[in-house]
Amino acid sequence: MVRVAAVFRSVLTQYATFEGRASRDEFWIWYGATGLSAALLATVAALTGAPVLYFLYLVLYLGVLVPSLAVSTRRLHDTGRSGLTFLIAFVPLLGACLLLYFWSLAGDPAPNRFGRGRTVYGEEIQSPAQRDQPPPRENAPILLERLKALYDAGAITAAEYHDADARLREQR
Repeated sequence: MVRVAAVFRSVLTQYATFEGRASRDEFWIWYGATGLSAALLATVAALTGAPVLYFLYLVLYLGVLVPSLAVSTRRLHDTGRSGLTFLIAFVPLLGACLLLYFWSLAGDPAPNRFGRGRTVYGEEIQSPAQRDQPPPRENAPILLERLKALYDAGAITAAEYHDADARLREQR
């Protein structure tokens, strides 16, 4: 539930932002939740015949139209494609199949022409090469302070402290 809330916050704060990138999680959770909500509302409206429910369905549809187009465009950007690729949807059957394929592809973990990849929670995605790099040398004093605080708090042993301390001092 927290993840769905994070997706809705992310998509709605970028209501009409067609720039940047959207992760697969963000895209599929958004479409799943809004699609399920719309289907549920349409079903209840059809079963009860209440005109107010049809009106609510129309309001929901119009309310999510722009953010849905925006997250779709950002999802295409995450796979390295232009947002204009969305126009392929106008090709009967084949266009929808291609869009589904493009949307299901994994995003590029490296920065592309549309920006850096991000998770649903706004954290930057790092490639394996970026994760394996040692921290920059200018961070060593800060890391030494944090290491000392962990040791003082009893979170790490003396051996772990001295080993990490030696590795950090080598980087300086």
